Amino acid sequence: MQGRTIDEVKSHKHFYRDNFRRGVKLLFWLLILMLVLIVVTFYLFTTWPEADYYATSTDGKLVRILPVARGTGLVDPEDQRDLVNRENQGS
Repeated sequence: MQGRTIDEVKSHKHFYRDNFRRGVKLLFWLLILMLVLIVVTFYLFTTWPEADYYATSTDGKLVRILPVARGTGLVDPEDQRDLVNRENQGS
């Protein structure tokens, strides 16, 4: 009976050891996956193009909404000149 108990203890020891190793492997792969997702998210956040916004006039033409200069509440003059030049070239 005592021999059977030692065998049971050994089998439990191997069971816990194997499950611990399996859990550590799973944790390692989840950590790698998390790091990859963080890098991809950072890359997409830093390289995402700035959105263009348009409005429509009463006759149905699209008019690009000009960006506002930060903190001043006024349209940036360089952006206004560039937009006017592009619209004149397209007409």
